[in-house]
Amino acid sequence: MKPLISFLPVLWVCLCSSCQKETFEDTSIQGKVLTYGTEEAIRHPPVRVVVYEEKEVSTWGSGNTYTPVAEAMSQEDGSFELSHSLSNQKKYFLGVDENTVNSRYYIWPSYGNIDLPRHKIHGRGGTQKMHYYLVARGWVKFHLLTKDHQDGDTYSFAAGGGWYEAFYGATNKFSTIDFAGNMEHKVYATIETGGEYYPREIKVFVPAFDTINQTVYLDSLAL
Repeated sequence: MKPLISFLPVLWVCLCSSCQKETFEDTSIQGKVLTYGTEEAIRHPPVRVVVYEEKEVSTWGSGNTYTPVAEAMSQEDGSFELSHSLSNQKKYFLGVDENTVNSRYYIWPSYGNIDLPRHKIHGRGGTQKMHYYLVARGWVKFHLLTKDHQDGDTYSFAAGGGWYEAFYGATNKFSTIDFAGNMEHKVYATIETGGEYYPREIKVFVPAFDTINQTVYLDSLAL
């Protein structure tokens, strides 16, 4: 058996780590609000950029809360600067106030996305460089079509956000769906024929601020 004294240095280090003194450093966050997938400033009037402080909630089943501690409006070119005294023992995240975002062209940055890893502020003290990326909208005009419908065949088509349609006969329909732009998305088509289901996954890259056309042959097993 190893002597108990051999464990004392490790125990001392652990105790010192858990009792680390809280310090604060004046910190400036500089960057730009950009369109996700590019390095281009948002095509948008100024938005309110925010530094959120995470606060742990001790109540079981309750999520953490995020309190704004600094904010500033972006400039016409998307640039911003915020300053705050940041603690070495607390977590901070960069965000954008959704109330200042025009949801026609950009997707609102929801409360549940505040603590994404890419939004975490890591540095303390001095000037920290950090951009915030707003996700723009893009649209796909789907042409849902059957070429050789057989009696009894049924079809379905599903996309993100709970969008779903079912078809029970020959189909020739256009549906326009909005997506997060500058991203690849998956949509799903299924044919039921002869009591068997044949699902197919379709990948579509959706550019921002644009509408693209995509034909889906619902009765094809080689989508």
